[in-house]
Amino acid sequence: MSRVLPRRLVVLLTASLALVLMAMAFSVPSASATGFCGGSRVNNINKCFGAARVFTIVQGHGNETSVCVGYNEFVGPCSGGPNRNVEWNLGSAANRSPSIIGNASAFTIAFGETF
Repeated sequence: MSRVLPRRLVVLLTASLALVLMAMAFSVPSASATGFCGGSRVNNINKCFGAARVFTIVQGHGNETSVCVGYNEFVGPCSGGPNRNVEWNLGSAANRSPSIIGNASAFTIAFGETF
């Protein structure tokens, strides 16, 4: 009888640990923003790239002109004007380099974020 209780305790603890590990493995990661190119000067010729990372959404804005966001060599949607945010939901998470480029020949101070 004394050997049964410790065995049950070990089985219970092992099952509990496995359940906790499975819950952690299948949990949804939190959507926290990671900035890139903050305060960079860009225009329609000078593009700024952020470090490669895993993300689903890229967004940004420019202080003086409109900007367009993208990733790797792809340019996506553009904002509607200065200080207006633009967001591109790529639909799936993948490792890529976020980018932001001005939408005019004049320079603007650009800020980008990924989620």
